[in-house]
Amino acid sequence: MKFVIDLTGLVFSLYIAQTCYDVTLLVLKSGQVSPTLNVSTSWLYGPMPVGFVLLGLRYLLELIGATNRHALAADPALHV
Repeated sequence: MKFVIDLTGLVFSLYIAQTCYDVTLLVLKSGQVSPTLNVSTSWLYGPMPVGFVLLGLRYLLELIGATNRHALAADPALHV
């Protein structure tokens, strides 16, 4: 079940990252500028694909066994 959860999380994270990337490029090409900050709106959308790629990396690390968040969550010594 943990494998299915991590694999689903990885696929979903990468799908959302791709969608956010496409939206960011669309906003960049449109030339939209934030009236309040006076910067390109793409700067506001840009961190979203990066964040979802990092989330996908976290799921990938779980899948290949580099980390084990399930063992950490089950260890009562780590809960203060």
